[in-house]
This record gives sequence, C-alpha cells and structure tokens, in this order.
Amino acid sequence: MLKKWAEDTKAFRPEHGWHESQVHIPMPRTGARYTSVDAAPTYQVDGLHHRHIVDLVIGVLSDKDSRFAKSYHYVPNELYWQPPSASSSDLSTNPSSSSSGSAESAPPPPIRVYTDSYNTDAVLEEEKKLQNMPRIEGDDPKLEYAIVSLLVWSDETALSSFGSAKLWPIYLYFGNLSKYIRGRPTEFVAEHLAYIPDLTDKFKDEYEREYLEPPTEEVLRFCRRELFCRIWLLLMDDKFMKAYTEGIVVMCGDGVMRRLFLRLLTYAADYMEKVKITALKPNSNHRCVRCRMHSNDICDAGSHEDSQRREDVRKDDHTTISSINQARKLVFENGYSLAGTRVKDVLKGQSLTPIQVSLSNAFSIRLAETGLNSYEMLAPDLMHEFELGVWKNTFNHIVRLINAQGEHKLAEFNRRMRLMPTWGRDKIRRFYEDAATRKQMAAHDYEAYLIVMMPVIEGLLPLEDDKTVSDLVFELANWHALAKLRMHQSATLLNLQRATEHMYAAMRNFAEKSCKHPTEELPSETAARVRRAQAKPGGAPPGGELEHRHVKKLYLRTNRVNFARQIALQHDYRAMVAHWRSNDGYTPLSLRLQNRQRANRRPVQTSPLVHHVISDSKRTPINVYSWVDDHEDDPAVKNFISRLYEHLATRIFDGTMYSERDDFTSEELDGIRLFEDRMYEHKTLRVNYTTYDMRREQDVISPRNHADIMVPAPEFDSFPYWFGRVIGIFTVQASYQGPGSTTQSRRWHEYEILWVRWFTRNDDAPFGFEHRRQPTVSFVDANEPGNDPFSFINPDDVIRAAYILPRPHHGLTDDLLKPSKLARKIGVEPGTSDEVWDYDRYTVAMFADRDVFMRYHGGGIGHRHTDVEPDNSNRHRGNESAAVYDDDASRTASDQDQSLASSRVIGTNADSTGPLVSAGDDDPTAVILDAEGAQEDPDVHDDDPDNIDLEQREVQADEDDEEAGEGDWDDGPGGLVSDDEFNIDDMYADEGYARL
Repeated sequence: MLKKWAEDTKAFRPEHGWHESQVHIPMPRTGARYTSVDAAPTYQVDGLHHRHIVDLVIGVLSDKDSRFAKSYHYVPNELYWQPPSASSSDLSTNPSSSSSGSAESAPPPPIRVYTDSYNTDAVLEEEKKLQNMPRIEGDDPKLEYAIVSLLVWSDETALSSFGSAKLWPIYLYFGNLSKYIRGRPTEFVAEHLAYIPDLTDKFKDEYEREYLEPPTEEVLRFCRRELFCRIWLLLMDDKFMKAYTEGIVVMCGDGVMRRLFLRLLTYAADYMEKVKITALKPNSNHRCVRCRMHSNDICDAGSHEDSQRREDVRKDDHTTISSINQARKLVFENGYSLAGTRVKDVLKGQSLTPIQVSLSNAFSIRLAETGLNSYEMLAPDLMHEFELGVWKNTFNHIVRLINAQGEHKLAEFNRRMRLMPTWGRDKIRRFYEDAATRKQMAAHDYEAYLIVMMPVIEGLLPLEDDKTVSDLVFELANWHALAKLRMHQSATLLNLQRATEHMYAAMRNFAEKSCKHPTEELPSETAARVRRAQAKPGGAPPGGELEHRHVKKLYLRTNRVNFARQIALQHDYRAMVAHWRSNDGYTPLSLRLQNRQRANRRPVQTSPLVHHVISDSKRTPINVYSWVDDHEDDPAVKNFISRLYEHLATRIFDGTMYSERDDFTSEELDGIRLFEDRMYEHKTLRVNYTTYDMRREQDVISPRNHADIMVPAPEFDSFPYWFGRVIGIFTVQASYQGPGSTTQSRRWHEYEILWVRWFTRNDDAPFGFEHRRQPTVSFVDANEPGNDPFSFINPDDVIRAAYILPRPHHGLTDDLLKPSKLARKIGVEPGTSDEVWDYDRYTVAMFADRDVFMRYHGGGIGHRHTDVEPDNSNRHRGNESAAVYDDDASRTASDQDQSLASSRVIGTNADSTGPLVSAGDDDPTAVILDAEGAQEDPDVHDDDPDNIDLEQREVQADEDDEEAGEGDWDDGPGGLVSDDEFNIDDMYADEGYARL
C-alpha cells in the first residue's frame, strides 16, 4: 500500500530509493606473484545496500512539502555580534541610572561569531571559488549557484544485546541545515546512505579454495580496509563527480531554481575508522590522521615545537600515492608479505598501509584538479578521542593513584561520589555504588565524572600530588567546555588554542610528578581486560550515535535474516509515513494516548518570554502567624515576619528587589496587609533563561532538590554572582493601606517570593582560571553578629540554577546554624533531610554545562553584561603561563586585580542579601549582524538536541497544581491586579529582557 501511495503521489521516485550492489576486492597471499595487481584473484562481496548521493540530494532538497524546505541556508555568510557599549551596558544592568551628564562611549567593534557550517571559513572559501568560476554554458544569468555541504558519519554498531548481529551504516547530513535541527533524532533528517557488509566466513572458504590455506589476520585486515574504501569509490560515482564539478540544477523546496554544487565538508568517525579512511597503520610511529608527527613527539604536544611539527600536514600528493603503489607491487607482483619488512620500509615514513583506493586516494584520483586535501575533512571526535580517550585514561590512572594509598582511600572515593547531587534534566545523574569500577559507563557518565571530580578527590592523595591532579582536572574540564561550545567567537577560538597548551602543560606536570608512584591495575580492570576481546563495536560520535537508535529499532522488526535489506526498506517506509502524516494531519493512536495522559496531568503552558513560572494553585495555604508559632524553635524563622514585611515594602514602594531606602517607618510597615494572613506554598519554580548561544532554556528549582540558585551581585562586589539555596517558594496577596496609600495600592496584589538561605565566598580560597580552582562557598554563619543568613527575594532576580557540590574533605559542621528542619530540607546524604549538619565548604561547579561555563568565561552573547571578560580564562599562574603568552607580561597589577579570582565575602550584610537589579537574563543590546551589517534573526526557537523548545513543550505542573486559568492568579477580594494592566514594553525595558 505504501509503495502504491508513493507512486501515485510521486512523493518518492524509485531512483531515490535503495540499491543492492557488489564489490570486488583482491586477495593477496605471501609468495603468490601476478603480472599486475588487477591480475590477482578477487572476491565478490554481495549485500551492499546503498543509495546514490546525487539522487538522495535531489529528493531531499526538492521536497516542497518538507517542513524544513525553507530552513536550508544556501548563501554562506560571515556572522558578527555587536557587543553593547559601556554606557548601554550600564543602562541595561541598572534601570535607575541615567545617561544624561555622561558622554556616549563609542561602541566596540563587531566580533566574528561561528554558529554553524554555513558561516565557517571553509564554506566561505568554497563559496568564493564557486562565484569566481566561469558560469556553466547555457545557464540563465539569474540562476543561483549554491553549495550543498555534505556531512558524513559512519561507524559500526551492535544491533542487539545478545548475538553477533551488527550493522555498519553511513549517515549523511546536510550542513545547510541548522545543527539544532540535525542534532534531534526525532526530526529524521539523517539520511542513510549505505550499509557496509562485513566479510563473512564465505570469504575465508573462497580464500582457502584459491590458495589451499586460510587467510592470516593481516590478510583479513587488509581485505576489510580494501572493502571499505572500494565501497566509497562506488558511492563517488560519475554522477557524483559531475555534480561536484559542474553542479546539478534543482527546483528547491523553497521555490527557487538553483544549480547546486556538492561538497563533502566533514567526515566524522572514531579513530579506528579514520585509520581505514586514510590508509594508516594503527598504533604506529605516525598516528595522527592530519599530520606526520612522530609518536615520540606526542609528549611535546602544546609546545612551540609541536606547533611547528603540526604544519607538516598530510597531503594527497604524488609521494603518498607512489609509496602505496610501490608497496602494492611488492605484495601482488613480487609476493612479499603484508607484514614483511620490505613492505614496511616503503610505507614507514608515513605509517601507511598498501590500500590503493583509500578514501584519500579516491579523492586524489577523482578531484586532483580541485586541490582538495581529504585529510582536512576528518572532524575531531570529542566523544571517543577525549571523553572516552584522554579523560577516561587519565581518570583510570587517578583511581589507581588513589588505590595505591590504600583500599580505605578507594572506599572513601566511592563514598564521596555517592554524595554528589544530581543536577538538571538528566544532565548529571545519581552516582551509585562502587563508582571506581566504572561498570557499563557511557561517554556522558565520564563527562559527569569530570564535572564533579575536583571536590571528590580532594585530600585523597598527598598534598603535592593532590595539587597536581586538581590542576590537571581543572585544565581538562576547561578545555572540554571550550571544545563543546555550540557558538564560538574569535575570542573563544583563541582561548581554546591557549587552553590546549595549558592542558598539555598540566598533563606533562602530572606525568612528571604524580606518575612516578608505583600503581597497578584494579581487579575490575583486570577482569575488563579479559573481556575486551569480546567487546562490542564502539559507538559513533554523538550525532551518529543518536541515529543508531533508529536502525536498532528497525532491526527488531526484521526476521534477522538479511536484515540490512529489511532495515533499508523500513527506513524508506518510515519516511513515507512521516511524509503522509505531514500532509493529511493524521494523529496516530500512540500520540493521541500521550496527549490524553498529558491532559489528565493538567499541564500548564509557559511562554518562553516570561522569566519564570510558579503554580497558580492555592491548595496549600499557610497562616503566617500560626506557622511561625508552630516553628518558633527553628532558627530559620527568626525575624521571619519582619523580613517578609520589609521585602513586601520594597516591592510595593519601589518595585525592585533592593530599595534605595531602608528606613521604612513602623507606620508604613503596619500599613501592609496580607489577605487572611495567608501565604501559599509551592513545590517548584521554573526559570526561563537565555543561553550563551541565544537559545531559551529552563531550570526547575525545588527546595527539596536542585534548590541552589545564582543571582546578580550588587555593584560593590567584583564577582558577578551571589549564590543561595531556596528553602521556600511562596505567593502572598498583599495590599498597602498605610500613610500615602491610594486606591490602587489598597487593592490586593499577588507577589511571588523566594525564601533563601545564602552562601558566602571563602576569603582563604582564591579561585578562577588564574588559580585553576572553582569558587568555594559556605553557608553564612548565623551566630556571628550582623549576619543574616536568610532573606526573601523576587523570583525575577534569579538568573538560573547553580550546581553547588559538597567538599567532603573539609567535613561537616553544626556551628553555622542551630538545628533547623526548615533550612536543611536537603541533607548531607542524597535523598535525605538533616536538621543538624551542613558541609563546612562547598564548591560552585563552573563546568556544569556550556551555559554555566560561559557565565564565568565571559562573552556569552545571550547573557547580560556582567563585566566578565573572556581574557580571564587565559590567566594562569606559574612559569608555564608566562612561557605560553608573551603578551601577558604587559598586564598591570590593576588588570590582575580585576580577574575572576576575586574572593570577597558575600551575603554577610543584612541589608544587601540579594541583587541590585532584576536578573532578566537576556541581553537587550545583543545584536547579531551578518557580513553586510544587517540584523539577523538569532533563531532562538530552533529545535535543540539538548535544549528545550519552550514554545511547544507542555510543562508538567506541581503535584499540588490545579487547572491553570488565563490570568496570573484568581480574583481575590477587592480584585487582584492582573499582568494585563501593566505595559509589557515597560516591563522589558526595566527588567532587561529581550523581546524575541
């Protein structure tokens, strides 16, 4: 039925479908001589299921019914950000300031921004070449020429937990489409290009029939690589080559006729597959797939000498091709062994293997005149090369160092890992028993380990080693955060280069000082090494790894026999069904059931333009005076009512978090009325904020978990943020009937209030990029005169959630606050409450996610101006810093004093326990410009694989929520004021929100 429907509607033409082909590979044997390579016996590999690249491109880009038809970027551009000037920044962060009387400062120069492939230098260079080439004869002068960037992913994956079924797919993505769309598997934008067959036992039988002996491991390895590369030669057929050089005329889905020129921009794969692509020998003297650096020089990575060596890049030149041809003649015409010294001597200069039609050579043969160097296509694989490579192996050695101190130290490490809290929506999950064994851990698990590692390992090693390891972990986390940014600027790219140098310097220091201790494998590592031979194929980089989910689901619908063909057919059927549904509006039963379940849970809609959402429920009323009497022995309620009335006074009289006056008279405070002396308690606060890359995200804050927040610091503090723990979320209905009251003030207004216990920074713990340490905080001491550890704040002042980790090495304390059930809803043990104990010190995680990192790094386009400069991340102490940056020597002492490593006490002043201004997180002056200076839409509502589309998503209300109404609250006695009565533009101007 699906095939008939597709033919009737012509939604999918047959030539856009799958094809089954055969590939022939030569079979070498030591001692067997032939007149030429082509004269050697070959083996026919059947079962190659693939699609033609050109037909696939035409089918996708010409689909006018696709919801992404108008989302493709056919014109590359340079993207610039116009930072706000100093005067505009002051206005945006201080609504009460005036520009009169001060000279308007000149705006800073625009900053180059890199968001996606279509504004990178590589695509711009290809676009420049395209526009300078002669036009194709016969083309209309108005016919637009455009580049189609093809991004390739490939990797082998296991299809089931049991058995040997596996698939080696090649995925194709379009770089003209936003990465926020490409990264979502549910959008089905990954095109399956081919499924590479494996060499089965039939090959071994055929080889033995030909040579009367089974193939050696070296022969099998050679034939597998030859198979992979010959398949790519088949995919890059004559039709593809013509589209590459002459282009193809396509009526695109947006209704514009274009001549499209195909360009293979990147190839993403793990290292072992890159070795096959580049015809390299793994674990050889020249292991890098992009340069000819010798393995003995890897230890100098990040140095000046290393930068010079990296300039010796690999190229598809005559020397490389002739070396491979000479080695192949030795194997096939002279009968030399693939593993023999004669063949190795020819190839050892570049550590090559005798693969004639490697991907590199295929490009050299096909596109030699274009000057393409295919080695530059290979994209770094952060998941395998760093998270499962550098960091995993570094972490393994750190665990061995801890184990060398005694088994009790390893047990303490596991205990501390269990103490680390969760954070975000599955960003950092609970660490369970025996974390040191690392059982069944994925890449995101190792990423979480890196984020929490510094407070966990503190004090488990000798002092000097502890310092060395902490420096290394900080540098690894800093580099990892910079490398995974979704939006780069000129400054962040420069900082990434410098962070690489710092990271390697810290790694060499670690090897010199800490690795001198004798260590041995853990028992779990020994057992894992035994099982390694039976390990499943590794995963692909993140984009391809997500797409693996689809083929695994499709595999379950096959009969397990010739499943590659069945998966290919089902992939087409799935695309047909998705196309069908997009045209007829049909809603499948599963989706209808999901919508019905959501309706039963009474979800609330939230606009991404609002700063936060608190439930409208009134089911948990609290009589303020009775509640205070019931908790009179709890130190948290000391001065609770007076603080509440003072906070309401600032909201009523000034409308800001901090009033310029703090001398409210007793008559004014007595004039504040609470409706029926009630306040209403809520379980969650949902804070919407703008990320550094101009996306809208949301944090969920609850007093019982994920309770820590960050707010803007007042002007007198050099550090931009204060930190607190939310212990209560309330709404109150209040009015003012005291001296000077008006008709408007005597009406009942609803106010949302957060009850916060404040942290203070520690004076004796310098932090920041300069010191390679994260901020250290403690709860404000309630017993010290003049300190007020609790206060009320407006939810509008919350920037977003903070990830604050305990530092178990410093132990517990009960000196900061007397036993309090209200203030310690989050206990020292996960999932518990504790009335007595706090940790003596906590660490503020700077690397919790990309957005949090950019708030300390500086330069986040979506962030409000916080006087944090990106150059702070380059300030490192020690001789290695001076050796890396000659320009740092010119910094003055005053510049150093303004660094991120300031350590002032916060939260100790009873009159200044919150931010001076609202924390509307969007930068009202952030402007994105294209190369011509025109303002560009930041696309803040594109779909994101990790972020949340707040326009489309339904947010689950609190468990105590009732069905939400149209206004912000129900009508009360006297009539409550709805937000509709306020000027929304004035609110955005005052609070600093960007109208998106």
